[in-house]
Amino acid sequence: MQEPTSLVEDLRKLLEHLGLDLVTLVGHSIGGQVATDFALSYPSMVERLVVIAPSLTGFAYSQEFTHYIESVNAAAPDISKLVELSLAGPIYRATMASPHRRFLSEMHTHYMTRVFTEWRSFNVLWPEPPSIERLENIAASTLFIQGTIEWPDMYNIAEHFKRVPEIRFAEIKGADHMLVLTHAEELATSIRQFCHRNHT
Repeated sequence: MQEPTSLVEDLRKLLEHLGLDLVTLVGHSIGGQVATDFALSYPSMVERLVVIAPSLTGFAYSQEFTHYIESVNAAAPDISKLVELSLAGPIYRATMASPHRRFLSEMHTHYMTRVFTEWRSFNVLWPEPPSIERLENIAASTLFIQGTIEWPDMYNIAEHFKRVPEIRFAEIKGADHMLVLTHAEELATSIRQFCHRNHT
């Protein structure tokens, strides 16, 4: 039986290995969830926090979203079917209509393949209590970025993040969940402006 994985502790060990004791964390999707949990667990190590279309520990996702995830997972272990069903989700609409379509498909295929051939544990440990109950305790200056083509859940998550004491919001029009691919320049500009504003 494999030991559970703690992504927050893995990140702490990485930063300590690199000799970094104060950082700006940038996390996308579940990476945003990890960054948020880390900022709450180790506040003295995070100066700025940038979350891009993040998931959130403790958030109750809608039936529409959970049904989508269940329908994708039901195709396991058929990798091609998993990728097909996943990319058919509305949050990939803009990317799948862009020049990044093939790359996103390749990324999904690589990810799904590794899940079934390399992952040693599917059990992830998250800090308690969940972040959704503690967002007002985030000490770092925070930026929340999302596209306009998202599940309604993302807007609900954004509402919860309004409890963060020092937070700014940025919305990128026409971007879906993979705004890191389709709107990289706008995304980078938002992050640079945020970091510069909080550095002066």
